Amino acid sequence: MVRGWCIAILLAGLVVPPGCPAQDWAESAPAAEGLDAAPLARMDAHIQARLPHVRSVLIARHGRLVFEKYYGDVSRDTLQNIQSMTKSISSALVGIALRKKDIRSLDDKVLDYLPAFQGIVTDERVKRITIRHLLTMSSGIDATRGSFDKIMAHPVPDTLRGRLIFDPGAGFKYSDPGAHLLGSVLWKATGMPVLEFARKELFGPLGVERFTWYADNVGLQSGGMSGLCRARDILKLGELYLRKGTWQGREIVPAGFVADSVRVHNSGDFYGETARYGYMWWIAKVAQYDAFYARGYGGQYLMVIPKADLVVLCTSDWRQPEYPEHFALLADFVLPAVVSR
Repeated sequence: MVRGWCIAILLAGLVVPPGCPAQDWAESAPAAEGLDAAPLARMDAHIQARLPHVRSVLIARHGRLVFEKYYGDVSRDTLQNIQSMTKSISSALVGIALRKKDIRSLDDKVLDYLPAFQGIVTDERVKRITIRHLLTMSSGIDATRGSFDKIMAHPVPDTLRGRLIFDPGAGFKYSDPGAHLLGSVLWKATGMPVLEFARKELFGPLGVERFTWYADNVGLQSGGMSGLCRARDILKLGELYLRKGTWQGREIVPAGFVADSVRVHNSGDFYGETARYGYMWWIAKVAQYDAFYARGYGGQYLMVIPKADLVVLCTSDWRQPEYPEHFALLADFVLPAVVSR
């Protein structure tokens, strides 16, 4: 009886009350949402002929799933490794922790939440690192070659013992250890493991039932890499941010935090390209559109284009290097398909 009542509410387009199962994607034809299906069909053929490492492409417009294709050995139910897209999930969790007042301010010092590590710091500048610095890749914590959690026996204290490559706030360095440190702050601030907090406050409301998030040897989920989830579920994160933190009429991430997350706070070199970075979201201009996106190693992108009311996901074989050709799908095929608002 409860499920039937909830379904009736969903079909009526009303706010979903507590206790109702979260809706999965409503589906629609491209033409019904102002998209020309022909460029999308050409994209599908292009991927099959020339992009062997693409594993899925999904497109949502006006809140409805209008394109869903899987490639290789991947299906709708496959849990795919989204790599550093998890950084944008960690960012959302910070916003939720702020709303719940588990985190007081983004300008709080990291070591305020990790007092047990105060005595191990050898570079006094580490004591000035804030949560905001971690979100914007401006902490001065260096990157590592390969998987830091395999190189470091104890990633959090080992990171805090290290020497910074610039003063906090004085530069840009994309750093997985810095993102992992943010996970430690979340754990201490909320009083629960990062994955448990995510399931309760983010995944549950979004209807994400299956998510694997790898942890280091003390059980801390990586703040910035190696999460496994369905393509449909990571697409929900983009839709959540397109709708300013609201899903099915319920605010999950504060709207002000979302708006601040997707504007440029820092910029700098990222392996030869110029990065424009928000709170663990990348900011770009694609064709004539402003966009922001989550990004994972191997040519994986979760693109949000507000003025086109579009969310686009491309997942890839994460064991391969970067593929700018995957990013180009948006400008070459998806945006040309937009024929009306």
